[in-house]
Amino acid sequence: MSKFLSMSMDRAELDDILDYLRLVHGDTADIEVKRAAGGLPERIGESVCAFANTPEGGVIILGVDEANDFSIAGVADPATVRDGLVGVTRDAVTPSPHIDSAVLDVDGVAVVVAKIRPVLLSQRPALFENRAYFRQGDGDHVMSEDDLRYLEAQKIIEATTVDHDLLPVPTATTDDFDADLRDALLRSLKNGTPRLRGMSDGAVLRRVGVVDAHGTPTVAGLYAIGEFPQGPCPQLTVTAAVRLPADQGPARTQNLQRFEGPLPDLLASVTAWIEQNLATRQTYTVDGSMRDLPEFPGRAVREAVANALVHRDLSPHTASRGIDIRIDGRSLLIMNPGRLSAFSWEQLSAGHLTRSEVNRHLYRLATHLRTAHGDRVIEGEGGGILEIFRSLRERGLKRPQIFDSGVTVTAKLWRGPMFDAAQERWLATASGGRELSAVQKWLLLEAEDGAVWDLARVRREFSPLSADEARGAIGALSRWGLIAVDEDTAALSYTGRRVSEREASRPPSVAARTDHRPPHPNQARIVIHMDTNGPQSVAGLVAATGLSDNQVRYALARLMDMGRVRREGGQGIRGTLYHLVEDS
Repeated sequence: MSKFLSMSMDRAELDDILDYLRLVHGDTADIEVKRAAGGLPERIGESVCAFANTPEGGVIILGVDEANDFSIAGVADPATVRDGLVGVTRDAVTPSPHIDSAVLDVDGVAVVVAKIRPVLLSQRPALFENRAYFRQGDGDHVMSEDDLRYLEAQKIIEATTVDHDLLPVPTATTDDFDADLRDALLRSLKNGTPRLRGMSDGAVLRRVGVVDAHGTPTVAGLYAIGEFPQGPCPQLTVTAAVRLPADQGPARTQNLQRFEGPLPDLLASVTAWIEQNLATRQTYTVDGSMRDLPEFPGRAVREAVANALVHRDLSPHTASRGIDIRIDGRSLLIMNPGRLSAFSWEQLSAGHLTRSEVNRHLYRLATHLRTAHGDRVIEGEGGGILEIFRSLRERGLKRPQIFDSGVTVTAKLWRGPMFDAAQERWLATASGGRELSAVQKWLLLEAEDGAVWDLARVRREFSPLSADEARGAIGALSRWGLIAVDEDTAALSYTGRRVSEREASRPPSVAARTDHRPPHPNQARIVIHMDTNGPQSVAGLVAATGLSDNQVRYALARLMDMGRVRREGGQGIRGTLYHLVEDS
């Protein structure tokens, strides 16, 4: 999310970021927010240091209350807080990263925003109080000795080209290969490459990197077709577990399992474990029958696991680190030793095929490997990441994150739908029962809020998405008569005339005061509460409705524009109340 942040950020862009943090219920790997009620947070240097050691850097936002649904609280002395943050960056973090900072005025309160740029790999690790920090998940953590050694190795690797997957495994022999996997690999290689057909099996295995010139199995060869690669190479193990909530007793995890075996077996068994430990939901098919639908599309899970298995760092510097998979109440995490050495994650999620062959010989072998069910391990077209993003979007799930901390690449697939139940009910009514794509649902909600049509923003929210796909989504909504686009301002507006389920279920005294458009769910929630309980303050509406401070203020502004609510007092003045307008 922060990769699109500019220091000329306006209120709308800040609101987009905060809405995203509300959606995922917390900070992210590249965004840290702090309340900063008492001034500059004492340990803010840890976050600055962590972002300095992160290949893409990160963003710090001060004056936002995470505990209150990321509401904008502001900082009392923004100039002092901003100068203090710059001072910590320059004086307490060594080497000092570049920092871009700004103070935003949001409805009369100040928010301090800072973009921390990464230091060069040759300068890492940056230190704060003689400790190196890195970003993992949504927190800052001290680097371990293994992490520090890996960073030093990366500096050497950056200056040289080393095929770590071709390193020989001295304790292994060709007797350690699984005969069935070896024979299937040879058939596929010879059938697909005419130049290999006349060669002996040993020559083929040597030419493609399964064994070295002396006939010793390589890391790639043993990983791909070994009977038990984890014997000589224990780092090729995958560990998976379900994380338990902290308030459910001393146990931290359940269903902890270690997976071992060659690459095709790992892919099949790890994917099956993930599917077994995620939820399913019942849904009706077009013929009226019911079936269980996995929480994530199977192809998204499979591609995420395959990418981790094939693209993990195989250098000796990760000899003590395997792949870790965790499931918690919010997400599926796949943590992979290594880093995105060739591309940023924005490039990987762009709307075109991109190959990033971290282990180029293993990658080629994997295109010829199949699981016991006959499925290819990878297709070899560079479209795995795109498939993850597309399939999750088609299912209506939140956009995943791929984050490079410099020592670990983490894929985070968020659990839960992109739109909540109230929004889905409104969309079903507003669209007249049409089957909308996730992009069209988002655009329709944006139209109800009077947002401005922004092609670049739509593509950022839903990449990989081409310009033609984005225009097609809004074009269909326009042809159906659901939205209109102002030619001068590009402002979107909802043009439907159907009554929503929420509006139809209201008391007559409230429904009579609305126009014929179904209200946005947030507006409806506020109107219903005020009709029952009388005039309300912003704080009272936040507490009663469960909406954030920003959501309440925005909804009230829209309701006042429509003449449904009037304000008594001034914005930001203590004691200001909002009244529901009575029928004349």
